[in-house]
Amino acid sequence: MTMTKICLLSVCVLAMVCGVACAADIAVQESMVDNGEGVFTIGASDLEAVEGVGFRLSYDPDYLEITGVTNVSAGYVNYHAHDGNLSVALIFPEALTPTAEEPLVSVAYATLSDEPGSVRMTLHDAEYSVGYQNLTFTHESAADISFRKVAADTVKDGNWSALTPACLQYEVVPGVTIQAPTVSHGERSVFLSDVTVRKYAGGSWVDVPRSDVSVTEDGRVTISGDLRDTAKLNLTFTGKALGDANGNEVVNAADARDIARHAALSTPIDDVGAFYGDVNGNGTPDLADVRDIARYAVGLLDEHFHQR
Repeated sequence: MTMTKICLLSVCVLAMVCGVACAADIAVQESMVDNGEGVFTIGASDLEAVEGVGFRLSYDPDYLEITGVTNVSAGYVNYHAHDGNLSVALIFPEALTPTAEEPLVSVAYATLSDEPGSVRMTLHDAEYSVGYQNLTFTHESAADISFRKVAADTVKDGNWSALTPACLQYEVVPGVTIQAPTVSHGERSVFLSDVTVRKYAGGSWVDVPRSDVSVTEDGRVTISGDLRDTAKLNLTFTGKALGDANGNEVVNAADARDIARHAALSTPIDDVGAFYGDVNGNGTPDLADVRDIARYAVGLLDEHFHQR
């Protein structure tokens, strides 16, 4: 699963270097990660020909422990994590111009609770060096990063098949930004935009009406209604079974027929159907997929389209 990166924390400065105005930005690149053990990344943009970058990140040590920092850019890294403060210094052997998409460092963490949580993280005391001249960020920025508790992930676990639909289920605390996940197969990907939501309030789980849940075309999930006294939310995102090109929730000869008509350009299937019908992951539903689905339908291949 590929999650979309969102700049969560940023610190900006407008400085004059050699008569040129430079707007700098350093950001934590994820807004939601898994609880337990994992990593998040920190990147930079609008920095040109820098020799070094330094910053301090503060967080809640009662929920989060920083266990390591790895340099994923060129150069050397020193760090110190203690009592809710992480200090990082990067030195580049040659001047570097980082891009917003490429992280500078990867930060390993472990949550101290197995429940979902949200941590206020503040990025401050940042500086960088251009032309061996230190430039300090004078503005601080704070925002929350959400730690979700994953209950099921059929794609990551390898259970997505002709019998088991693509599905991601997790718990989060209310008030966080929620993005519908994508599932990828070969060169294609689609949103898992069919979502059901439950809320935990007053010591019990209650279904959130589907009319109170919406998903935009770019995957942003909005939950309306009364969420007061809600301790956590459970979200289940569901797609289709692999091979279910016509979306009728069963993989059979009808899917092979529809893909054959699509391949012959007589009756095209939509993009979602083309994604799920591409069982071999070569980027397009074709006669090879027709063969594999037909062989599965008569029991010659298993649910993963492997020889029995």
